[in-house]
Amino acid sequence: MNNGIIDGASPISDANAVLDSKNCVCECGCKTFTSAYVVKKISPVYSGTGKEELFPIPVYVCTKCGTVMKEFLEKGNASRILGTEDEK
Repeated sequence: MNNGIIDGASPISDANAVLDSKNCVCECGCKTFTSAYVVKKISPVYSGTGKEELFPIPVYVCTKCGTVMKEFLEKGNASRILGTEDEK
């Protein structure tokens, strides 16, 4: 049992608040997502170990079309996290 905690989120005190909340919906219309990671390679200059390191960033991916939901990413960092130029 996870006691209402999902992926490190704070416990929610009222279950009705969750059930009555708006669903996230992908542009394709799908309402289900799976957890995935974007993995960044950290330069030895910045890693602190003197070696290249891998740094995982959790993201949510649509189960229908495979789109990474940018609204779940930090505001202003979607293109930097995903390595793309388009940030909607």
